[in-house]
Amino acid sequence: MKSRSIRVRALAVVIAATMVLAGAEAAFANFNAGTRLSVSKKPNGKVQKGTKVKFKGKLKSGRNFCKSGQRVQLLRKQRVVGSDRTSQRGQYSIGEKVKRSGRYRVRFAGVSRGTHPNIKTCRASTSKTVRVRVRR
Repeated sequence: MKSRSIRVRALAVVIAATMVLAGAEAAFANFNAGTRLSVSKKPNGKVQKGTKVKFKGKLKSGRNFCKSGQRVQLLRKQRVVGSDRTSQRGQYSIGEKVKRSGRYRVRFAGVSRGTHPNIKTCRASTSKTVRVRVRR
């Protein structure tokens, strides 16, 4: 009888330890968070050649890690023409002197940091296209 109760207690201890370890693993679980980029420009409408256009927007995510201090790039025809780091709230602002009409967008390349088992990944995203028209 005594040996059976000892085995039952030992089994209960093993089960409890397994549950504690599983909970600790869940606390250090990886995450793979999505991101979204918004973009707008000022001034609106047609601009003179050489005018500095301000592109601003926000990097949005459910995780603060993914939106604070991240590098975003302003692209024209797949070429990087400017970049900025996001604020704590995910906001950015990039100025660009425009010489001719074109379409611009903002890209976040994504980021992955940490060491196993605590790896944090933020997926890449690209904003919609914004058209800038320059007067001739």
